[in-house]
Amino acid sequence: MAASSQAVPPQAAAAAPPGRSAPPAGGSARPARRPVRLRWWLGLLAIVFGAWFLDRPRKIEARVDRAIALGAECKLGEAQGELIALRGGGATAEQLQRLQQSLNESSVECERKEQRAKAWRTTVDAVGSALGKDSIAWARERLQSFVRKWGEDGETRRVDAEIAAARDRQKAEAAQVDKERSDCMAKGGTWIGNSCWSGVD
Repeated sequence: MAASSQAVPPQAAAAAPPGRSAPPAGGSARPARRPVRLRWWLGLLAIVFGAWFLDRPRKIEARVDRAIALGAECKLGEAQGELIALRGGGATAEQLQRLQQSLNESSVECERKEQRAKAWRTTVDAVGSALGKDSIAWARERLQSFVRKWGEDGETRRVDAEIAAARDRQKAEAAQVDKERSDCMAKGGTWIGNSCWSGVD
């Protein structure tokens, strides 16, 4: 009796090769990740560049304002350095002209401030010397000479108050001496060298 042959199922013939597991039954393979297209990268780059391009003028204007502020504080070296940097850093001709004009004005004003400070130191020394010698009139004259040329401020008013106080003190001392002399003479004494002497012929 011949042996009966069985047909091989199609699934067995299509079995997965050794070493590779078959995908689970009923599962679906994950779709491949699509690469980012070049146009998206170009779009992102355009956005970044646009933001930088719009923000750059504001930064330059801020640097111009800072240089002007430095000049007003008489930090002319730093301000001049910023001007040189801005000339090669994209500042407009109008911005450079405005900054240069401001620095020129600050230079003149700072020179005047320096001269005034020097004259003030000389005046303070002269006033102090005059007050030390009880020369109230000379102290006041030196102060008024300074004010006529350089103007009045808090420091000049302070020194003027010191001169006024010294003058009042001098007047009070003179009035006290006059009173003591009058009392001395009323008692029959002799007034010599700001002192009362009794029994002096």
